Amino acid sequence: MSVNRIFWATLAICFGLLWLLSNLGILPSAIWYQAWRLWPIIIILWGVSILFLKSGFKSFWFLVLSIIIIGAAFSAFALIYRNQSIVQKSTEIHETISEGVKSGRLFFALGAVNFSLSGGDDCLLCGQSETISGVEISNSTDAKIQTVRLNQLPFNSFMIGPNYSNRIDLKTRSDLPVRVDIDSGASKIDLNLKAVMLESLDIDSGATSSIIVLGEKVNVVDVNISCGASNFQIQIPEGFAVKVVNKSGLSGNNFSAFGLDKEGETWLSRDYKLNDKVVNINFESGVSNLELKRY
Repeated sequence: MSVNRIFWATLAICFGLLWLLSNLGILPSAIWYQAWRLWPIIIILWGVSILFLKSGFKSFWFLVLSIIIIGAAFSAFALIYRNQSIVQKSTEIHETISEGVKSGRLFFALGAVNFSLSGGDDCLLCGQSETISGVEISNSTDAKIQTVRLNQLPFNSFMIGPNYSNRIDLKTRSDLPVRVDIDSGASKIDLNLKAVMLESLDIDSGATSSIIVLGEKVNVVDVNISCGASNFQIQIPEGFAVKVVNKSGLSGNNFSAFGLDKEGETWLSRDYKLNDKVVNINFESGVSNLELKRY
């Protein structure tokens, strides 16, 4: 194999891995900013390839030096940030209900974070965030529907090590119909919605671990999940029939043990067509596990 081929193959593999890990949510989107800061590595590798053009073992030694250079660059980069002092940004969140509002919409755009949402408060969205980058919140009302959007701001660095964390803990109202939409990266998501009048829940995430507890305040609940390598547990009240449309790759589930019958990609409770209390789940993922549980 020629040095020229190894040079371009090395670049393709590195950028391909970064792209894949970023799409899966394992690496933050800010990794591209940091990768661009390491662009002189390309010049170094190009120079090394010229040195070994006439070497009898040019392919072998070029490959070895390429691995050493790339490994040393990322190790030095990690060392710089490992002990960096991180200033956490704390934000108190208090979004009250506007007069005349009949329902709510909650939208969350998150990065890598520990996120929780539960019911029991008197405002549409209340709680606290402890994050590196801070959050941005918008609130609007249209046709008696109040919409709150929470956006976790990006952080211009690829932090490595245990010295930082992101956490957002929120509560919503218990007597207002709401729809919840979560778009996140690699996250831990805990949703105790037992006391919430939840109409629908949409989650689009990367590598995620999540426990979702649904309530019985609304007779028809729609849950839509699209995720990467993830583990989900959904707890469903007794008396609710369940339909699951499973469009997953390599996945584990307990649908049969839960009492669902399979019809193509759809799993149904035996009383689904007769029950007026139902949970509809659409699940689409890569490598994942979905567990259903009664309470």
